Amino acid sequence: MGNTNKQSRAYPVNDIFSSIQGEGFWTGLPVTFIRFAGCNLACDFCDTDYSMKEMLIIDEILGRLESWPARTVVLTGGEPLIHPLKPLLKSLQSAHFRIHLETNGTFPIPENIFDWVAVSPKTDKPVIRECNELRVLLKKGDIPRDFGIRADHYFVSPVNPPLNNPQKIDHENLRYCLDYVLHHPKWRLSVQLHKYLDIP
Repeated sequence: MGNTNKQSRAYPVNDIFSSIQGEGFWTGLPVTFIRFAGCNLACDFCDTDYSMKEMLIIDEILGRLESWPARTVVLTGGEPLIHPLKPLLKSLQSAHFRIHLETNGTFPIPENIFDWVAVSPKTDKPVIRECNELRVLLKKGDIPRDFGIRADHYFVSPVNPPLNNPQKIDHENLRYCLDYVLHHPKWRLSVQLHKYLDIP
């Protein structure tokens, strides 16, 4: 009969594309992004389109991933963990992809599945207690919080204008973040490099 679950499990997807990782520890690494549709939050500063563009079954997702040579897949959104990811994750592991997750921290993370977890909290009470990297959005005058999360690496990122704003970079917030890390070396600066390079 075959694996009918694999054949029939479908996910709402905004986009699947190959690019470099534009922020955090792996900046510059060639990766393939799976941007899932949907999010459990509605942040007024969100700069990402996570509307649903298509429903794809697992075999279709894997087929698109094989179109590019990068063997690292980044699950992003929206919020990937609102979806039942286990069937997809098992298929990605079987295909020998390295799996990175970008999450807002409001859902627990399945253990021993992801090779790298980046958390960017958008609420005061994230449920995740540890991760590989913590990315905190920062506006001028704000003080970054680690939310009690133990991370291997801590980053501050300037809040940029929301989606569809012709100004992609908030230079005032950027200068503030740069000055902050120079005086607080626990934190590192992370910028959205893809916006500076004008690539996806």
